[in-house]
Amino acid sequence: MIPRSFFRNNLRLRPIRTLLTIVSVAGSVAAVVSVLQATAATQIQLRSIYTTFDSPVAMRVMAADASAFSPDDVPELARQPGVSAVIPVFRVFTKILAGGKQARCLTMGTDLRQYQAIRDFTMVSGQLPANSGEVSLEASVADHLGVRPGARIRLAAKGLFWPASKKVTGIFSLSAADAVEETAAVVTTLTDASRLGRAPGKVNALEIRLHDRSEEAAVAERIRAALPEHLIVTKSTSAGDLSRPTQKMIGVGLNVAALLAFVAAVFITFNSFHMSVAERQRQLALMRIVGATAEQVRGSLYREAAFLGFIGTLLGVIPGMLAAGSLTHSMQEVMGLTNMVPVPIQPHAVLAGLLFGPFVTLVSVWHPARSACAVEPLAALKSALSRRQYFSRKAAAIAGVAFLLFAALMFGITYSGLNADIASILAIAAVEVGTACLLPELIRPGASAYFRVMGRFFPVTAQLGHRQLAENFDRTALTVAVLFVVSAASVSVGSTTMSLTGNIQAWMERTITADFLLFASRPTVDMSDAEPLPDELSSRIREIRGIRMTDEITFSLASVNGKGGMLAVQEYDGYETMPIDLIEGDADGLQARLRSGEALLGSVLANLLNVKPGDTVSVEVSGSTQEIRIAAVVREYTAGGLMLHMDSIAARERFPLPPAQVLAVRTDPAERSAVGEELRTAAREFGLIFQSLSDLHHLVQGIVSGITNRLFLILILALVIAAFAIVNSQTMNVIEQTRYLGMLRVVGMLQSEAFLMFLFQSLILGVLGIVPGMVTGLVMSYLTILSFQGVTDHGVAFAADVRLLTVYLSCGLLLSLIAAALPAIRAGRLKPLEAIHEE
Repeated sequence: MIPRSFFRNNLRLRPIRTLLTIVSVAGSVAAVVSVLQATAATQIQLRSIYTTFDSPVAMRVMAADASAFSPDDVPELARQPGVSAVIPVFRVFTKILAGGKQARCLTMGTDLRQYQAIRDFTMVSGQLPANSGEVSLEASVADHLGVRPGARIRLAAKGLFWPASKKVTGIFSLSAADAVEETAAVVTTLTDASRLGRAPGKVNALEIRLHDRSEEAAVAERIRAALPEHLIVTKSTSAGDLSRPTQKMIGVGLNVAALLAFVAAVFITFNSFHMSVAERQRQLALMRIVGATAEQVRGSLYREAAFLGFIGTLLGVIPGMLAAGSLTHSMQEVMGLTNMVPVPIQPHAVLAGLLFGPFVTLVSVWHPARSACAVEPLAALKSALSRRQYFSRKAAAIAGVAFLLFAALMFGITYSGLNADIASILAIAAVEVGTACLLPELIRPGASAYFRVMGRFFPVTAQLGHRQLAENFDRTALTVAVLFVVSAASVSVGSTTMSLTGNIQAWMERTITADFLLFASRPTVDMSDAEPLPDELSSRIREIRGIRMTDEITFSLASVNGKGGMLAVQEYDGYETMPIDLIEGDADGLQARLRSGEALLGSVLANLLNVKPGDTVSVEVSGSTQEIRIAAVVREYTAGGLMLHMDSIAARERFPLPPAQVLAVRTDPAERSAVGEELRTAAREFGLIFQSLSDLHHLVQGIVSGITNRLFLILILALVIAAFAIVNSQTMNVIEQTRYLGMLRVVGMLQSEAFLMFLFQSLILGVLGIVPGMVTGLVMSYLTILSFQGVTDHGVAFAADVRLLTVYLSCGLLLSLIAAALPAIRAGRLKPLEAIHEE
């Protein structure tokens, strides 16, 4: 048995090689841990949002005209088969007055003991109201007003002559509420809320919870048959339902990023250990000559690999968790998730890192160790480097074709809708691995063409550099493969992100064309619960000079062919250019078709329902059902893309709709500044939210710039990790060619020529790895965007970002040269006579 001190001496005598190997393993483990932790944390937040706002309320009973009604008008719904609970609710928009501060918000009155079965109130301090004259405030509103339990506030509502005085009994919070949708900021008793709404003893909704949601249709029919004519039953569509398509798309993107990070880490680790074993060919041969068996040599290499993998794993887990925090923050900022609760360390991320390091190092050393021991000892001692090829290019090509065929099969499954999310992830990873296996077929012709060009200016240096790469084809192929895999993964994720942000910006520019917007309450995912604009606003707006057009926009929950969504109605006739992002359909005569009652369907909803322009869908709004013809399909990000757009007049002729919640204003360019000031003043008078188009674009541009800057930083860090492959490769070239370089120096080779030879090699390694990796990354990005159609479809158009590609290529080639600088300097400083005598 080979003593353990042997491999310890190896590590001590080769400090640079040991350090490079440990750093490679640590970097790979850190990448795996950070991406898994960040991905898991973000997905937990998304699931938390969905769980929080995927309301258990299955349906609502309300008046057809959205007015208040008496609970006595409704039969005993709680006794209907399948009904778990019936909760009376009265909601009214109010203004809170506390000291010198005020806030507009939604006030809800209900039986809070029953309502807690639907929504969990976490009391920050105090208690929920139990008697008339008592209220509880949401924590952020209470902080804004500086109110604590025991304080008194006043509530003003439309139609009340004098604000009602109330006692604050408690402060409550709802997890992730601010990040997704606006819920009631004030809760009180049902009696007090109905008085604020000037409808004492009435309610404006009965919220129904079922034992089994699968029986929803049957229960709804029974309730509908039992209701009087002035009441209707509507399907409840929660913010979770509206945001689910976007969450699915985000989930696919995160899982693709995690899998690509894992693939890149495997390639980096394998490359590192292949170099480590190949460097000691002569040493291993000497050990076998003096009596060591092949099994003993391999066992020594396995123990050494296990030790280095263990150290690298320990050093990589902690930085990985630290990096995960920053990466998680960036991911959540990209997705607009704010005020998120801290996510604890995910055990599977740490466990994956702890298992990945030792397992992958042992797997990575297995093939090089067996190949090294398969060489006859005397053959290995004949030169400083054995020229044996350790892997078959033919086998690699066959494996590459097999992976690509598997990818094609997975994409077929994706488009068929069977396990689309999993199939698309496996397909994209298979494209990367398969293309990497085919990469060796490009290396020889690519390197020959490159060195032919270089040979015109540096004939001897180019010839020697080409010869060295060709004779060490395995190492060259592995180094190029590492750069390729990292580049493909980075460009794929980067290009997909840039395509998404670019599409969102283009969508906003096409659909939000008003110069100013006025809201009665903060925009949310479910705009149907937004406060309507005051009736007096229209006359006030007409007094302002310089306004070219106004457009009152109304949002209402709708069911399209049984699928929950959102109906948006507005006045399209006033627009010279339609404020839509058309994907499918004829733009000619579109306004006339909308006036006749046709509709525009959001791309996600069209994909889910498999509806095309010209098809007819069944639309239910507030209990009224109509058959509506689809005029066109449009790209839409509002409400997760589950949108239906109609002309205001045509829609109000067919459905009972609430008053407008948003006012869009377009002005004459010369009067824009003055009109803006007038509108700002009007917004203060009516307590509205004022938003200018320039401010909105500036806000979005700031978010996109932040995303882009972080993205470039992440991609450059990935390149730095990949650059270790070049350091490994070029350091090996110097070590293995020490005597050969010494002889070249003796016959007249200059230090500068030795330096240039290694820089030329590094440049071609970078070109052969990064350029094909970028091309493959673009293809993977395109396939990723296509795969969204199997999960959800926002109509995202693929676009190659020239700036991203230019920055990445420049930084990649620069890092390739920097990574080779140290080995090149070492080669240039070799003393000829010492190099000739070195073993």
